[in-house]
Amino acid sequence: MGGPREGLVQVGSAGRSKANGVTTGQLTDLVAAVVKTGGRTAEAFLGALPVTGVSGTLSRRMRGTPAERRV
Repeated sequence: MGGPREGLVQVGSAGRSKANGVTTGQLTDLVAAVVKTGGRTAEAFLGALPVTGVSGTLSRRMRGTPAERRV
């Protein structure tokens, strides 16, 4: 995707390993690159992310706060 790969460590495909190492910058670069592609790829990627207070791993977090539905 063009971002720096130094320090990037991916263990397994679920992303739950404590051995994973991804900087916030690398994650931001990945999301920005996918969104930039537009179309179905970006739509599917963004649709797979949890929505705070609504779905996935964030479904029970930050309900009733300004962050609900924004993260």
